[in-house]
Amino acid sequence: MIKRFLYLLCSIFFILVMLAYIKNVNTSLTENDYIVFRAENYPTLKKGMTLKEELDLIRVIQFKVLNDIKGNDPIPNGSPREPYQLYESRSGLCFDRSRLLDKAYQFAGFESRHVYILFKLNTPFYKAFFTKMHSSHAVTEVLTSRGWVYVDSNIPWIALTKAGNPVDSNHLWLTRGELLNSPYTDQDNYDL
Repeated sequence: MIKRFLYLLCSIFFILVMLAYIKNVNTSLTENDYIVFRAENYPTLKKGMTLKEELDLIRVIQFKVLNDIKGNDPIPNGSPREPYQLYESRSGLCFDRSRLLDKAYQFAGFESRHVYILFKLNTPFYKAFFTKMHSSHAVTEVLTSRGWVYVDSNIPWIALTKAGNPVDSNHLWLTRGELLNSPYTDQDNYDL
């Protein structure tokens, strides 16, 4: 019985690892990405920038993406979601803009990562994760000289404390009362 359980556990683990590998999206910048970012005049990091200068650059890039990609029509399923497609359609959903932001920050010289947020809405995680049409959001986090900062893909907001320190998505609710101009104010309805 224990052998069967261990075999089942190992099989599930192997399947999950394979799915993660197969579904892993390459975030490396391509030659087409460089062409788009240069043509659209995206700014880049300069050596020795202060935290304030880094945050200003992060905001400039975020504003540029939100201003350039204003539509809310998604890129069709099965189609590439690269910067070229978003600039061609001038439209996309949060996950499309988040991918563009991720690559734009890489182009600028930052380390960045794509983050998927599942709003539990007072629902256990396992149930929320497997429920279709459950509220979720895709954002980008950018590594600054003082840590990761949450960058929203729908509204012009980055997560900073009132003291100006960066906040990542894992700490949004922990610092909720300390956040500067947070659009997320109701922890009871939107719990990560």
